[in-house]
Amino acid sequence: MNKFYSKHFLALILGIFFAFSSLQAQDIHYSQFGNSPLNVSPALTGAFDGDTRFGANFRSQWSNVPVGYTQFTGFTDMKFVRKKLEDKPFTPWAGGLMFDYDRAGDSQMNLLQLGASGSYTLGLGQRSGLIIGGMLSGIQRAFDNSVLRFGDQYNGKDPVTGTEEVFATQSRLYASIDAGLTYRFVASEKRTSLNVGVGAFHLNTPKRNFFDEANEELPRRWSFFALTTFQLTDALDITLNANHQFQGVHTETVLSAGIPIHLETARTKELAIQPGIKWRIDDAIIPFVLIHYRQWQAGLSYDINTSPFTAATINRGGPEFSLIHIFKRPREAPFCPLCPTYL
Repeated sequence: MNKFYSKHFLALILGIFFAFSSLQAQDIHYSQFGNSPLNVSPALTGAFDGDTRFGANFRSQWSNVPVGYTQFTGFTDMKFVRKKLEDKPFTPWAGGLMFDYDRAGDSQMNLLQLGASGSYTLGLGQRSGLIIGGMLSGIQRAFDNSVLRFGDQYNGKDPVTGTEEVFATQSRLYASIDAGLTYRFVASEKRTSLNVGVGAFHLNTPKRNFFDEANEELPRRWSFFALTTFQLTDALDITLNANHQFQGVHTETVLSAGIPIHLETARTKELAIQPGIKWRIDDAIIPFVLIHYRQWQAGLSYDINTSPFTAATINRGGPEFSLIHIFKRPREAPFCPLCPTYL
């Protein structure tokens, strides 16, 4: 661990600085942000131990108030492994796909997003690398005008039909260009790892207005993150994660700490339970638990609202679920030109 700190302390400090800088967030975002990596940064494409990763996230928020939110994400990413690099800790090229769905409010405002990401890892040593990532997404925003009521539909007593509120369209299509940068370190023969970096979304600031005369651009979203795991003993780890995002006038900071307890470490029988707590500053306390079984990981968290909005939510934020499966194909045994012969 001393070698780890001496060699990578600067990278960790820079990551924490970025994560907590007082910058002035509102795309799809999750409390379990580490389990929705492509929404954090395109440069987390391929940043995992394995060959192919599949994941899904679901969140239901504020269902007991009239402006409930529902979010779903499905994603997959994989490393493009060349045979001669199969035993190396870092694979240069990786690619991924992501699908996002969000629905909110009385207007049933929804967002559909389909993105394709790619990344390249520049090796900085035997156990570390710099990941450069990018993503191109197609996005649709739409709402249902028929369920809305406007002031000119009331005569002071009873609602009347018809309104002069006219929208040029109830659906808008646009493209988004995203990028990211991640520093990644993986300790040899240990579960210790570090991912620190940044994601930049909507670099092209696409137009998203529903009125012809309007010119509403989607603000860029910046996401600074630090995802760390430290192996303490053979059966115990600690995870310390942070994510700071800002988009226009919106900002959000989530801090997370967890303790993975490894109940079984034998190969093909791995089992661990990870209780923990998150804090969305000035908004919510979020207890969570993750179950790790072999190549599967399932997570459950619940937001307990602590902001002034508790008058409406009665401290209820919402449940969130995550599921990840990582496939790691068996590696070929090294060729032995002088193997002994047994009779």
